[in-house]
Amino acid sequence: MAYQYAPPNWKLRARIWIIVVFLTLCAADYLLLTFTYNEFNPIPLMSGVAIMSALCSKALLIGMWRRLAWARYTLIGLLFASLMAFAILMFKMVGSKAPRPSGLLKKPIAAMALQMMALVPLGKSRSIRRQMHPMTGRN
Repeated sequence: MAYQYAPPNWKLRARIWIIVVFLTLCAADYLLLTFTYNEFNPIPLMSGVAIMSALCSKALLIGMWRRLAWARYTLIGLLFASLMAFAILMFKMVGSKAPRPSGLLKKPIAAMALQMMALVPLGKSRSIRRQMHPMTGRN
């Protein structure tokens, strides 16, 4: 296997990306939790999904900080599952006949967009990918 050039600051770059993902997911979780505890939310199940997503994503980010390779893949899967759950619950909410004020769905749509934005560096960042490999003599 040929040695690939790695810039000397890839570890710092990986840590910065993990912090950016953490802050993005914190903002998304805040928006989802404020939406789920809104009085016009007709589906109480959404609060459980939001709390589970917030707790698990933070635990997996701690695992990524500690260089556990499986934490990255699990976080990607968790974000996809959370996005799918909220999309299904929002379609159910939009299709229901319950009255809702205009602009009610702005927060969850913004939160889902932030979760999708957090997926980009998790999947594309070379420094995060390199950070998650097992520690050897070359690291």
